[in-house]
Amino acid sequence: NNLAELLNPQPVNGSRTPPFDGYWRLTECIGCPAEPLHRALGCPSSPIGPETLALFYEGFLHEYDIKKRIRDKGIMIFEYPDGVMASDIPVIGHPDGNYGDEVAEYKSIDGQPTAENFITSHPRYIKQVMGYERILGVSKGRITAKSRSTGWILDDIIIDYDPVIVDPIWRNVHYVHSLLLKVVTSCQ
Repeated sequence: NNLAELLNPQPVNGSRTPPFDGYWRLTECIGCPAEPLHRALGCPSSPIGPETLALFYEGFLHEYDIKKRIRDKGIMIFEYPDGVMASDIPVIGHPDGNYGDEVAEYKSIDGQPTAENFITSHPRYIKQVMGYERILGVSKGRITAKSRSTGWILDDIIIDYDPVIVDPIWRNVHYVHSLLLKVVTSCQ
């Protein structure tokens, strides 16, 4: 047997996500405004290939390393193994943790850019953290990013809650939810 075949992630056949269960993941809501509707109606999505699965798996390993480093410095991280649900819309978020009064999110990255370059090239992360802030009722978040190639941790990326950025996402999910209640059955 070839161990690589046993150890490497296998591609997901069909859709990249399981059938819609009535709840959106926050990350499904922060991109294209039509994505929540497409997800709810079961529109086909492109499958996730083995390379992407391997990158996700590697990201988890880096997240565990970052958390260990933080805990080794005596800082407590509260985690959400089942995620957190918004109180006003059917959205579930999966923040990597919090430090009591701020959201903690961990990212692994290529190379070793500056914190400013990293966040500028990944604006979705700002929306993601702000969505977690809204769900958790806190006004501050922190992204800790680690270079996959060197292990270096970038300077802290502090994200203050801004309703101007998050409110349109919430309004969109409310709107899509109202369409589904009217028994909309097509993305057209």
